[in-house]
Amino acid sequence: RDSNANSSPSHIVYAGSNDGVNWTKLDEEDTGVVKGETPGGTVVTLKNIQAGTAYSYLRFGITDSTDTNQGSLTGDLNFVDYKKCVNMAELCLFAD
Repeated sequence: RDSNANSSPSHIVYAGSNDGVNWTKLDEEDTGVVKGETPGGTVVTLKNIQAGTAYSYLRFGITDSTDTNQGSLTGDLNFVDYKKCVNMAELCLFAD
């Protein structure tokens, strides 16, 4: 996206659910992506997550980014001025 402050995910929380309402936190991680040090187009490989049980739904929750603007990543359309954002091209999941 144009003018997105080159923001990348910097903290992620993983969760699983069987009903899409009640979630079990599986793990979390800091991605190691640092603003200004990780250029656009960089492929980041995240750690393997062991769920321990089967889930119908998996959540990949981006809880923080390298963007230094105020606000959260909740998509609040009422926010005025600049707001914290993140930019990703794709997410690939693999089963072992």
